[in-house]
Amino acid sequence: MVDANTGRGAKQDRRLLVVADASSSEAGLFDELRNRLDGVVAVHLIVPVRVSHLHFLANDESEERREAEQTMLASVALLQGPGIPATGSVGTDKPLESMTDALRTFPATDVLLAVPPAGESYWLEHDLLAKARALTDLPVTQAIVPSRRPEREGARS
Repeated sequence: MVDANTGRGAKQDRRLLVVADASSSEAGLFDELRNRLDGVVAVHLIVPVRVSHLHFLANDESEERREAEQTMLASVALLQGPGIPATGSVGTDKPLESMTDALRTFPATDVLLAVPPAGESYWLEHDLLAKARALTDLPVTQAIVPSRRPEREGARS
């Protein structure tokens, strides 16, 4: 069934792609998503690797990849706990590339960018929301999610 106002499928057909910063608090991300899940039948969480300049130059992203994977696994487990169909993956070190890669395999109807507060985010500094909206016809929204370990943010790119 197509909604006459939006031209999209009925609410129960919503599939949410979430692009979340690796430093996101899993509980904070879960709380934010829980408020947006009305009618969502599936969630796919993509967590881009957040690589520091030093590790990028040294060509060693293993610690950052582990952090992204831990955030993804813990967040997916929290979503699945109450029965929300959720999957996840780790993306590249480029959030927009991670989003477009995920859209090739996950048939999303909506995209949510879950970013840390402005003082801790390298994504907002690059105008991620506007650039993401330019890359897809899907509705793209943004939510501020607290960081799990704000003290680690000094090593961001």
